[in-house]
This record gives sequence, C-alpha cells and structure tokens, in this order.
Amino acid sequence: MRTLLGVLILLLVLPACPEGEDPGPKPETSIESDPGPSFPATIPSSTERIAGYVRWLEHGNARELGAALAALERFGDEAVPALVEFLEVRGAANPRVVTNALRALEAIGHADGTAAAAAWIRNEESGIRERAVETVAACGGEGAEAILIAALDDDSPRVVGRALNALGRGGSPRAAQAILDRVGRAGPGLAGLSAGALGKIGAKDAIPWLLEVVEKALGIRDRVQAARALHRLGDDRGLDRLAAEARAGFDPVWGSRMALLLETGHPEARGILEAALAGDDTAARLEARHLVLGEPELGRSEDIVAELTSDDPARIRNALGLARPWLRAGHEDVVSSLTSLFATSTDPGIRAVSARTLAESRRPELLDALAAELRARPGDDPGNAGFAVAVGSALARAGDEGRKRLLSLLEADDPVTVSGALAGIVRAGDAADVAAVARLLESGDRATKFRAVGALTSLGSLEAIPLLREAHRKERDPELRAAYALGARSILGPAAGE
Repeated sequence: MRTLLGVLILLLVLPACPEGEDPGPKPETSIESDPGPSFPATIPSSTERIAGYVRWLEHGNARELGAALAALERFGDEAVPALVEFLEVRGAANPRVVTNALRALEAIGHADGTAAAAAWIRNEESGIRERAVETVAACGGEGAEAILIAALDDDSPRVVGRALNALGRGGSPRAAQAILDRVGRAGPGLAGLSAGALGKIGAKDAIPWLLEVVEKALGIRDRVQAARALHRLGDDRGLDRLAAEARAGFDPVWGSRMALLLETGHPEARGILEAALAGDDTAARLEARHLVLGEPELGRSEDIVAELTSDDPARIRNALGLARPWLRAGHEDVVSSLTSLFATSTDPGIRAVSARTLAESRRPELLDALAAELRARPGDDPGNAGFAVAVGSALARAGDEGRKRLLSLLEADDPVTVSGALAGIVRAGDAADVAAVARLLESGDRATKFRAVGALTSLGSLEAIPLLREAHRKERDPELRAAYALGARSILGPAAGE
C-alpha cells in the first residue's frame, strides 16, 4: 500500500505522456474479477483517526510522518489531549516520539501543550530542549514566559537563542529584566539576540548596555542588532556611531552598517552611498551599487533592469532578490523585464523565482499574464511540466486572486496546464477547492485523473471521500479504481486499515 501511495502522489507532478505515447484507457475489466484495493466502507471517528496519526509519529516512515503532522495540525485543538498523553506515555522510551509530538503541538499552538513541552526543557539532548522551547513559545498560556525565562540559563547557546527570540516576540517587563540580568554572560551572537529582544519588548532600562554593545562588541551582527534596538527605543546614538564608521572608509562590514542605515532611514545614508558611488574605492563602489539596486528611492530602475537582462545567471539571481521593492513602487520597466525573464528563461530556478516575484505583487494584470503564459505552453513538450508547476506554485502565493486563476486553469484542455493548476491548489491547501478538483475525476484524461487523486489526497479533506467513492463506483479502469480507493484510505489515515 505504501509503495502505491507514493506512486500516486508522484503522479501529481509528473508530465503528461507526449502525443502518441499516452497508453489511453485500459481495456474494460470486470470489476468483480479484478476488484483491487477495497474502498473504505466507513469513515473512522476523529478519535480513531487522531490515534492512528499519533502512532505514526513513532513508527511511520518519512511520508507517513509528514502526513501525520499535516493531519494533526488540521485536527487542531481536538488532537492536543492525545498528543499530550502520547508524549507522557511513550516519550521516555523514544526520543523520536518527543521530537515529533512536540512538532505537532507547536504547529497546533494550544495552551494545553505548554506544560507537556516544559517537561522536556531540561532533557539531556539539546535538540529536544530547543524543540521544547519553540513549542512552549508557540503554545503560550499561563506560565509560558516563566518557562522561557528559565531557559535563558541553559548551557546551549542555541537553546538560549530560541528563548530570547520567543521572549522578544511577546515578553513583558519581567522578561526584559531577566534578560538584562544575564547580559553579562552573553557571548558573541547572544549579545545581538539579547539586544533584539530588549528592543522589541521596549526596555528603555537597557539603553546603557545597548550603547556599550555598539561601542565595544567585536561582531558586526551584535553591534547592528544593538543599534537597531536603540532605534526602536527612540535613541539613534548607535546609528550615528555606525554612520560615522561608514563615512570614515570602506571595510569588510561596511555593507552591514549601510544596510541598517538604509533600513532605518538614517539621514546620512544617502550621502554616504553617493560618496561611495563617486569615489575611487572599487570595492566600496560595488557594495554601494548593490545596496542601491534594492532601493527605488536611491537607485535607478535601468540599473536593476540591466542586471535582470544580463547573460550572467548569478547576476540575474541577485537582481531577482532585489526586484520586489521596484515592483511595489510600480516601475513598469522592471515589471517588463521580470515578465520577459519568466517567459523566456531556460533556467528552472530563475523562471520559478521570477514567477513568484510577479505573483507576490498580486497585481491582477500580472496574475493574468502568468495564467495566460501557462495556457500558451504546448502540452506535448515535456519540458513544460516543470514550468507548469512553477507557475501554479507562484499563483498559490497570491491569495484569493491567485486561487481564482488556478481554479480557472483546471478547466483547460491541456493536461500540463491542469497539472500546474493542481500543483498550485495543493500548495494553497484550501479544502474549499476539493469539489473543483474532484470534477476532474469525470472530465480529465487518464493521467489527469491520477493527478487529481494525488491533489485530493494532499488536501486531506473528508469532503473528498464521497466524491472518490462515486468515482470508484463508476470507474471501469482497475488501476484508477485502485487509485481512488488508495486515495480515500490515505485521506482517512492509518485508522482506515490496510
């Protein structure tokens, strides 16, 4: 069963058979003579399904573990008691149980998970302690802050770092004082994380120490985080110090200082960049040029267009990472370059990132352009399968407007177009799309039907079960019947039986 399920899911992203190679429908076979896997007769209760998925946290293979974590997150609060009990009963015997159960509790984020996670925050394995801190932070509730404060005394810098990040997201004056009480032993890295947490909490009592970090710390990351924290607290002396250093000349960390000055809108940032661009120091000019490429208010759109249209893939990838602000600012020459790159690049990575960048703008005309380009690709070209998945995945990032176009693409005649839409729908993960996907079980070609089952399995909604049952009843192809039965069993999880 496991092997067949793996094949079923893989079919979701495989290209359709080229023209002339599609084996077409199988000869009709008597259902009675070749029944294949049976369709589940009943739907197990949610309690039974949760129990089955929880068992997979201990004994499941990689695919089953992923399915269990996704399903338990969908069950949400209803799954918490079973996870807590499982952690208490089986955790001591198997570290894998601890890690996976904590992951599930973290994803759900219910306060009842805090005490269960806290029991593992002193475990001898630092990896389990890290996971326990993250779970306490996600679950929150009464007592969570005290647990995170206690974790600040852990001997693992990674555990302390996770606790600092969590306290920074929602800490109180009590947490700020606890962090300040421990800054004397905060080494490189942790000093910056402590600074960041104190700035987010709003701890003005930390200003003297933060100024000391900016003045004396050896690591630029710690100094930058301290200056950012000071800025949050309304004190720009840290930024002024970094600006003076940047103005004095170029060094290997000049760009880190300048990035913060630009981020915070420091009044000297523009002048320092302009001086570097006009100066004789080649390294400073290159770094300044890179910085202004991502700043529409400082740079020129023709410069980033030149990068996007260059012949050097490395330069293109770098420019793609800087293009979003230009897109948001409405620079149509950048939009045009990205659209052309998306449509013509032969590099799958560049094509995928350019599609994502266009989709994340959520501009209707760009979403239409992505959908139209996908429809225009001939399905008999095997190379277009990856392109279809890239476009579908990009549209999934565009919220409801992207989903609207994905649902429209399901109605295309071309199997490759439909496969891209299915990939996007799976990434969007909205159970409301189940009915639209299930219609392909009647209207799609054979390969599309297999992909549709894979999509329904990934969406994991019980609403798909009666639709799969009806398709199973009508279908004459034994392999498709088997796929429908296996898809239903996969949605129901281990409680459906073998």
